[in-house]
Amino acid sequence: MSAVYFAGILLAAGLCCMLLLAVQRRNEGRLVSELMDSRLEGFRREVLEFRGVEKQVRELGLSSAERSICDFDYSDAFRGARELTILMHDGASWLRENKDWINSESRAGMRIKAIFVHPESNFVPILAYRQRVPAALLAEKILASARLLQQEFGDRCEVWGHVLPTSYSVVMSESKGVFMPYPASRERGRVPAFVFTDDNSSDGFLMQLRRDVEALRVDCRPIFEDAYPSASRSEGETAVGEVVPADFEWRLRSS
Repeated sequence: MSAVYFAGILLAAGLCCMLLLAVQRRNEGRLVSELMDSRLEGFRREVLEFRGVEKQVRELGLSSAERSICDFDYSDAFRGARELTILMHDGASWLRENKDWINSESRAGMRIKAIFVHPESNFVPILAYRQRVPAALLAEKILASARLLQQEFGDRCEVWGHVLPTSYSVVMSESKGVFMPYPASRERGRVPAFVFTDDNSSDGFLMQLRRDVEALRVDCRPIFEDAYPSASRSEGETAVGEVVPADFEWRLRSS
C-alpha cells in the first residue's frame, strides 16, 4: 500500500508540474505574442511615417542635402548644363571657390544669368553692416563679380541687379537647383545646401524657386546699364560700374 500510495503522489505531483509548465509556456507564448505584436505595430508605424516623409520629400523634389555649401560639388551636379541661373548677394566667394569649374563651363559654351544686389540699391548699406564690411567695398565686390562673369562668358552672360532683401541663394540649371538659406544673424555659421530636381510638377519646390527668381528679375536693372539694349533706363539715371578700382578683379581672382 505504501508503494502504491507513494507512486500516486509522484504521479499527481508530475501531473501538477506538467500542468504548471503548460500554463507557464502558455503565458510565455502570450507574452511573446504580445511583444511581437507590439514590435510589429511599432515597425508598421515607422514604415508609415517613413512613407509619409518619403512622399513629402518626393513631392518637394528634394534629392539630396549637404551639411555645408563648402562640401557641394557644382562641377558634378551641373555637368552638361546648357544654362545656369544664380541668385546671390555679391557672388564673390562663390566665384572665387568655383573659378576652375566656371572657367571650364565657359569654355564648354554654357550660358549664365546672374542676379546680384544692385550696387546702387538701398539694401547695400544694410547688407554691408551684416557682413561687417564698408558699403563701398561691398558695391565693388558686386561690380567685380559682374565683370568677371562677363569676361568669362561674354555675350552668353546676363548680369542683373535687384534692390530687395533676399533670404536665400540659389544656383539652377534646366533640371536641378541648389538652395542655400541665409542665416538670420550677422554670425557666419555653417550654411546647408539642399538639392532639388525638376519633376515637371508645378508644385515642386524647384518650380516655385524658378517663379520667384523670375519675378525678382522682372524688377531688376542691368548692373551695367548699356549691356542690354532692351532694358530701358529712365531719364536722369546713369550707368554704374565706374567706381571699381582697375585692379579689383585681379585681387578677387588671386585672393
